Amino acid sequence: MTFDRIDLLAPGDARLIFTVPGGETDRPLPEGQRPPATAVAIALDLDAGELTATLEDGSSEVIALSAADIAAVAAAPVVEPPVVPTSVRKIQFALQCLAMGIDIDALLAAIPEETERKVAQARWSGATVIFRADPLVLMLAAALEMTEADLDTAFIAAATLDPIPS
Repeated sequence: MTFDRIDLLAPGDARLIFTVPGGETDRPLPEGQRPPATAVAIALDLDAGELTATLEDGSSEVIALSAADIAAVAAAPVVEPPVVPTSVRKIQFALQCLAMGIDIDALLAAIPEETERKVAQARWSGATVIFRADPLVLMLAAALEMTEADLDTAFIAAATLDPIPS
């Protein structure tokens, strides 16, 4: 992996770009060496060991960033974000809901329209697998004001649960 350049992907989000076999990869700057959220441009002077961030108000901020810092970023292991499962077993989902203080039966019982409520209750009682994209799951998440990230986190956590404790 060879250091190529530094890019500002969004205000305050600078990434070190490395050349790797087959293309490029990017890594975030180390904590404490990231430009402020108001950075709109950056320039790296490796000889001086400085990253200069130009801020929205026209001022600049200098951050120490040496070739050794960049080498440490390149050598650090890459931690891949967890994969959000498309489905989990119903028992895993139910256990995760309990851990989060969510009462699925109460949520289903609170559906105001009778036919919709009965269909939802029948689908829940007959399910053995819960799908992340299921309209019932999305409806329950919306009722709980869960974000997409919250729902992803719940599915990731549910997938780790052992339905048969030892």
